[in-house]
Amino acid sequence: MDATLYYLGKAASHYTKRGQHPMPVLTAEFLSDAIDFGQRFFCELFARMPSGALLTLDNHQEIGPTGLLHDILVDALGERCPPRRWSC
Repeated sequence: MDATLYYLGKAASHYTKRGQHPMPVLTAEFLSDAIDFGQRFFCELFARMPSGALLTLDNHQEIGPTGLLHDILVDALGERCPPRRWSC
């Protein structure tokens, strides 16, 4: 899970503006509330993505419906973040 968020954050660095904080990194201190971290992470990611961009999470079925990453995605990609296009 942390690798997925790490690489998404690295990819988002392309859209980070000068003076903007880097994408948050999932560290041990955030694991106790990983759902909240994921929600903030994806909201930040979507806020940086250009209008019309599409986030594709290929092979999402591989993580299964019981993993923490799945729970983060369900929560974060729900109605809490600004509307953006995504696909699993």
